[in-house]
Amino acid sequence: MLDLSVLGREPTSKEVFKRAPTHLWHPEGCGDIDIRIDGIGQWFHEGGIIRRQGLVRLLASILSREDNDYWLTTPVEKMRIQVEDLPFVITELREENERLVAITNVGEVLDDIEGWTLEVDADGELRPAVKVFDELQARLSRNIYYDLAYRALAEGVERGGVLYWQFAGRDYPLGKA
Repeated sequence: MLDLSVLGREPTSKEVFKRAPTHLWHPEGCGDIDIRIDGIGQWFHEGGIIRRQGLVRLLASILSREDNDYWLTTPVEKMRIQVEDLPFVITELREENERLVAITNVGEVLDDIEGWTLEVDADGELRPAVKVFDELQARLSRNIYYDLAYRALAEGVERGGVLYWQFAGRDYPLGKA
């Protein structure tokens, strides 16, 4: 069951992001809703930015992807929304005991990142994409990307024209060298 108590207030730092079990729900699509996620992970409704972080977190918890479409899915209906690039942004990346821990712009914690690939972004550039959940992915925030690129350039790890950042014996592609 979705916790609607977050709607009227900002989430606390102690709250854990909880994803709804959208993979268990199979309602019919009931059309489009005027909600859009821009290229830096900001959510908009009818052209205006959604400023309530609790509402963004609630909507993010019911976000799903089928083929190339993004949906807000509940047990009884699903509505298509527009996503300019990828729906989430990694805003914090920590190196903890040989594993990478990331936090997204909606507070979802990715413990020991897997599914780090290069994907073409909305501008046609190859950029890192990190698996968040099922078919949902996140981009690295600009400051994290540039920090990793600086570190990778200092280490000089390049193969096949692709620059890699290395951590704990694993290679993470960052883009064209």
